[in-house]
Amino acid sequence: MMADTPLTAAQNAYLFLLMAEAREVSNSELQQRYGISITGVDSAALVDNKLATVRKDRSLLHELTDDGWAEAKKIMAGGYVKPSGASPASATLHAVLAALHRYMQRSQSSAADIFAATTPPTPTSATTKPKSSSRKPKAGEPVNVQARIRNAYKRLRRDPIIWVGLAELRADLDYISTPDVDQALQQLLEKKKIRLIPEENQKTITSADQDAAIVVSGEPKHLIAFGA
Repeated sequence: MMADTPLTAAQNAYLFLLMAEAREVSNSELQQRYGISITGVDSAALVDNKLATVRKDRSLLHELTDDGWAEAKKIMAGGYVKPSGASPASATLHAVLAALHRYMQRSQSSAADIFAATTPPTPTSATTKPKSSSRKPKAGEPVNVQARIRNAYKRLRRDPIIWVGLAELRADLDYISTPDVDQALQQLLEKKKIRLIPEENQKTITSADQDAAIVVSGEPKHLIAFGA
């Protein structure tokens, strides 16, 4: 999906920053790590174009949507179109990303292979309770299930193996109902965002694997990978 309104140079940069982080990230963390925040018209442009989601906690938190990933990959693959407010840094960023795209083509890698989710900073306070690997939403908070699946996959994947068990994925997303996860997986499959395959070694399949499987064309699929 192409952005309805052309993004400025700054908004393009934020788009790629969120792709590099590959998870929900707060403005306080961005400020601490990079000295920047996604606010005002820049935040609104990403959200209005359905390229990112935003929610308010102690600070604003943004996360790239599937459309955001698609837009970022489209920009990487396309020729450089000078955006509003562009500086030499904007052209340099595009040149680096274009080179990365060429590498992805040569190595037959996907964006999900390259941009694995970063690790949130560990709380330093001794009284802070450790967070689970998958942040559970507050009551009534809208959940982008497809994005949660993508990020859970990136957390669970162990290089160089690209396949993650659906049982493991569902366990990480146990706060999302099984029908909602099933629906999101079917949508990702229809959009060719994921691949699903059966476990070849039938002797290793557990009851949890059987329960977690998605049936496609009458065949249970036990493993998931992102990328066509």
